[in-house]
Amino acid sequence: MYAMIGTLRRPPGFTTEQFREWWIGEHVPHVLQIPSLRHYAICPADLAFDTSTGAFTSEPAYDGIAILWFDDEQAMRAAFTTAAGESDREHLHSVGLESVVIAGSPLVQKGAVVPA
Repeated sequence: MYAMIGTLRRPPGFTTEQFREWWIGEHVPHVLQIPSLRHYAICPADLAFDTSTGAFTSEPAYDGIAILWFDDEQAMRAAFTTAAGESDREHLHSVGLESVVIAGSPLVQKGAVVPA
């Protein structure tokens, strides 16, 4: 499985509530049209964690993350060459995409090392 992990930040002038309403009400339907999408999760950011002090703070650097899973790299690449994939990308850029990371198959799941 390949995962596309995006961090999102709301644009200036949007409240947290407005951003979440846009994200769920307007953007999620775009994502669900992407072919070959196996699983999709969005997670709002509610807290930040300071790794040097171990403190939780109320000011996260992002407003949330989205994770899209595909069977493999080829399926992921092909999905974003479709009209639905291009529409998703354009729609997301209109508001708050901060960065994207592509992750390959997991090496550890629930604490167990996954055989290669």
